[in-house]
Amino acid sequence: MGALPTPLALPLGYPVYCTNGVLAQVGAVVRDTAPAHRVAIISDRVVGAHHASAILAQCAGVPVQLFTIPPGEQEKTRARWAELTDALVAWGAGRDTTIIALGGGVVGDLLIVGNTALYSFYLVLSRPLLQRHPPLSVVAGVFAWGVPLTLPFTGLPPVEAPAVAWAAMAWILAGPTVGTYLLNLVALQHVPATVVGVFIALQPFVAAALAVPLLGETLGWRQVVAASASVGGILLVSRRPPPLPPR
Repeated sequence: MGALPTPLALPLGYPVYCTNGVLAQVGAVVRDTAPAHRVAIISDRVVGAHHASAILAQCAGVPVQLFTIPPGEQEKTRARWAELTDALVAWGAGRDTTIIALGGGVVGDLLIVGNTALYSFYLVLSRPLLQRHPPLSVVAGVFAWGVPLTLPFTGLPPVEAPAVAWAAMAWILAGPTVGTYLLNLVALQHVPATVVGVFIALQPFVAAALAVPLLGETLGWRQVVAASASVGGILLVSRRPPPLPPR
């Protein structure tokens, strides 16, 4: 199965592994950083034919499926994205699924779009539910079912963990997790899912702004241009249309 490799010492909010023979350690990395009920491997047909079998063998114990696309930059199309996300949904992929991108930029770009689409489905499907139940009941149900189902895969933190670690985990659970879902559901009760989805696009902007003072990260011109485009788009779609002239 391979032991967990040592991550590089980088000032990032996620681990980066770069070592000889890392392909044999993908299963260990997935179990440690992203345990899930299902594992989907997405690759182009050339890379998948050479390397996917090694990762499939390491994911034994949970449902795992390989999805392939043709190689090449020309595959970055809406039609290919739709084909891929339809296949994931038909297989049963959801928020409890870990997706492994095996290959280069085409696969990674498609997965980013796919992640956005799946979260959009969540927002749209939640709105009818909120017409029958209050947001607090919905979010309570989500976590009442979600926590027991994920514990067999994630386990509990060690009891000997320091108090500051337990406090940090409590804050992450109460604030960025339960609190965020609850606020999203409250918003969905009052405005369309399209509006909620638009304002969720502010998350990367806020995260980048907080990373500068809290993590010591620096912003380059690419981040500034991307943030400006995001905020500009939100302002455009949030404007009220002008009233129609009287006939």
